[in-house]
Amino acid sequence: EATSATLLGESAVTDEKAEIDFSYEGVIAHEIAHQWWGDLITCRSWEHTWMNESFGTYSDHLYKRYAWGKDEGDYDLLRKKNGYLHEAHNRYMRPIVFNRYESPGQNFDSHTYPKGACVLHMLRFILGDETFFRTLSEFLHRHEFQSVSTQDFITCVKEVSGKNMDWFFEQFLFHPGHPVFIIEKEWDELTKTLTLEITQAQDKWEKVPIYKIPVNIGLYTANKKIVKQVWINKKTEVYKFNLDSKPLMVRFDEGNNLLKEWTFKKTEEELLYQSKNDDMTGRLWALNELKSFSGSKRTIDTWSDVAINDSFWAVREAALRILGESGKNDYKNLFLKATNDKSSKVRTAAVNILGNFREQSLTSHLRKIFETDKSYLVMAEALKSIGKCGGKSQLSFLKEAKKVQSHRDIVKRAAEQAIEMINGK
Repeated sequence: EATSATLLGESAVTDEKAEIDFSYEGVIAHEIAHQWWGDLITCRSWEHTWMNESFGTYSDHLYKRYAWGKDEGDYDLLRKKNGYLHEAHNRYMRPIVFNRYESPGQNFDSHTYPKGACVLHMLRFILGDETFFRTLSEFLHRHEFQSVSTQDFITCVKEVSGKNMDWFFEQFLFHPGHPVFIIEKEWDELTKTLTLEITQAQDKWEKVPIYKIPVNIGLYTANKKIVKQVWINKKTEVYKFNLDSKPLMVRFDEGNNLLKEWTFKKTEEELLYQSKNDDMTGRLWALNELKSFSGSKRTIDTWSDVAINDSFWAVREAALRILGESGKNDYKNLFLKATNDKSSKVRTAAVNILGNFREQSLTSHLRKIFETDKSYLVMAEALKSIGKCGGKSQLSFLKEAKKVQSHRDIVKRAAEQAIEMINGK
């Protein structure tokens, strides 16, 4: 990411087939963004690393949403949130602006990259698009060819927007953690009133504050959709909404703007509706929440339908994997059908699940997939599933498969794994 020259490794050079699964457009967008965030301006010291990397990471999100569409953009943001949450729960929580490290490289983590990008997205949500992007432009022009600190950015936000956002930055940059919400609802049919109780539960963690933050509440009735914005300021808040009828769906954080964790108990009926009618992020959430009703035929039928018919690949893949966790033969035909899905990621999941049946009768189908599929990932997964299902009669086929050239040698390595599995039986 040197000034005027972005350098990438050989792994970023793909053939047409590899491009199906290994697009480096996001990486390229991120590194190009450093011409502004990191080169035109750069962080004054390593505690302000986020000034380079969070802005670069949010830039690649903006590119993906623009180039690949809303669902891909939403899924990218969801992955960024989950990347930070994984680090927060399995390693540590720290403030984004942080000067306690043994080496500067320790600041190049999931707090600096994805969490910082999510914080910028929340700032955009609060300021609005016009003010947010005008602020970024002013900040770059005001400080071009200079080193900058976080305070420089905070000052620019205040001067351009006319709003004192110190409270926002104090919470999300100078304290560790993130909000954790518990949402409970109650419907009064007599008064046609929905009551929402929202409790913040993150104060169990040291130095994590009770947050002040706006959130959009989506209220879906049979006749209309209403979005109400409320401000959360205290540990527990209660809000009441008058509606024309009992809501079919109540959506906390409509638009998926917040970096958060949350629990929101819903009935099976509500989750079934949400799994078919919400945006991509909400559908994914509902599918997983339906695991509480895994014995219900309606839930199983919904998972099966979504696995084949949902409009977005990640939702289809999630439904497939949920059904695959059961290990039941009942869904084998569905998994076989999914090996023809238009998304290579869904096909890979289906082939992986078929391998877990460990049935030799599946090897001929898996070999056909290896020979005809256009995705290296699917080909590699087919070989590994042959290793799970097949016997020693498959070894000669697998040895030939090792000779296939592929990106990062994933086909060769999969063939070697399959051979080891068969020899280890």
